[in-house]
Amino acid sequence: MVDRAGGVDSTPSAAYHPLEPTTLIRVRVNAVRYFIQVHLEDIALPSHINRAEAIGTVSAALGVLVAFLPWYAYAAGTSHISVNAFRASAFGDLFFIAIAATILLLLIGRGFVDDVVTPYIPETTAHATAAAVAMGSVLIQLILARATGRSLGIGIFLALIAAAGLCTAAVLRRLHPDRRRIGREGLSHEGLLTP
Repeated sequence: MVDRAGGVDSTPSAAYHPLEPTTLIRVRVNAVRYFIQVHLEDIALPSHINRAEAIGTVSAALGVLVAFLPWYAYAAGTSHISVNAFRASAFGDLFFIAIAATILLLLIGRGFVDDVVTPYIPETTAHATAAAVAMGSVLIQLILARATGRSLGIGIFLALIAAAGLCTAAVLRRLHPDRRRIGREGLSHEGLLTP
């Protein structure tokens, strides 16, 4: 008989947090002829945030904020005009779209939004692409603003920091992949887990 009291495994292991809820599965052992409990972690939704997710989340939040701050300013006649990301050029809009894509990827990674990305491209590639687009658009806008003699505002420098944070998070995702995500992506590519 299997006793189903408790759903929290307290045995230490590198694969999961000791207080993380686990799933109970009945397994029959032929040699001993009785049922034992095996605890498996839930690979679909990790309950803790790794370093790449934390850096990516903070950078994306900063990116949303700096899109509304002044990126540069210039004088037109007797007036002084400040420009944010949306009025800067298409590169400011591209930066905001890259930030929005990163937020969507973070929500997909946490399971809040249906996964529409990983059936087509790996999650790490999607994060790296969004980070590269954000960094490229800020750098090009910075070069264009300086080339035309505009005075740079705090927003463009904070956007550069946000884009650098997204690039750092993308590199960390590649260097230290989350074991649970590897399992989830493997199951989705084999058709065992539908996105």
